[in-house]
Amino acid sequence: MSGGPTSPLLRAEAVVAGYVADLPIVHGVSLQVSPGEILVVLGPNGAGKSTLVKSLAGVVPKFGGRVMLGEADITAVPVHRLAAAGVGFVPQTANVFTSLTVEENLRIGGYLLRGGELAQRLDEAYARFPDLARLRRHAGHALSGGQRQMLAMGRALMTAPRLLLLDEPSAGLSPLMVSEVFKQVRQIADSGIAVLMVEQNVKAGLRIADRGLILVSGRAAHEGSAPALQSDPQVAELYLGRHAHAAAPAAKEQA
Repeated sequence: MSGGPTSPLLRAEAVVAGYVADLPIVHGVSLQVSPGEILVVLGPNGAGKSTLVKSLAGVVPKFGGRVMLGEADITAVPVHRLAAAGVGFVPQTANVFTSLTVEENLRIGGYLLRGGELAQRLDEAYARFPDLARLRRHAGHALSGGQRQMLAMGRALMTAPRLLLLDEPSAGLSPLMVSEVFKQVRQIADSGIAVLMVEQNVKAGLRIADRGLILVSGRAAHEGSAPALQSDPQVAELYLGRHAHAAAPAAKEQA
């Protein structure tokens, strides 16, 4: 876990976001994440969790608020430029090119790199995810769900981001694969990368996170350390419901 307080890398201030300007899904949410820290965003289905992370990734429009990455204002930076700014994003679905090999997927993630730097990042990805090294010539469609998730994270890490945004990394995975993927997420944060992760698997998410933020109806309803949220029965009952006691991933969020 994170060793101590550091200056936030990501600061989102009163973010309003959604698909239609007059009908926002996220209503004035503020949060921050420091290097080496995992912030897990939790809440019931339809709370706006995925919309929030997609807005931070530049995929969903923001209608208000501000997003800072260090000293840089990235509120209006288009999605195709965020990788160069230091942001990696792993969507919940369609996060690998299934017709391409593992190595081709990773090379696409490193499209900004050249020569020796690209080769070095490939070596780092294979060292971090040994399964990918073994399967480097296999097509994406031949991978298991957990292997695809690792490939998606490996591809996002090719540009050495300072911030990694994850949307439901446990979705559709077996409990064993959830444990393996989350182990990798924790190791990524421990390497100094700030991680913001949206999760439906509350129990597993809080186990590896430093802090949690609970969304209800698109608003930040509660925030605290992961241990405090794990042990607070009122929070579990009011905001997390049955998900607080479910070890298996829940259904895909609609928001």
